[in-house]
Amino acid sequence: MHCQVQPIEKPVDRAALHDSAVAVLHVSGMGCGNCADQVRNSLLGLPGVLAARVDLAESLVRVNFTSERTELHQLLDAVAQAGHDGHHEYRAALVEATW
Repeated sequence: MHCQVQPIEKPVDRAALHDSAVAVLHVSGMGCGNCADQVRNSLLGLPGVLAARVDLAESLVRVNFTSERTELHQLLDAVAQAGHDGHHEYRAALVEATW
């Protein structure tokens, strides 16, 4: 099966990024670049997420977010929601976080 996902872009606020919380998530279920884009897009869709960078080879996602607007469980839920297309299932686990 081939999936095509258009990656979304979100403007970066450098000052907010510098002061943001960071979560590193291990994500299972990503098999290709389109899967990585699907997970990234879902995270970027959350209002408090400033940036999300996926390392597909390591199955890791680094998420910069504002802890006042986004909670950790919302990040984990967004990853799971990215797989609700009937063909994919993604699961995230926290590896590291800094506030």
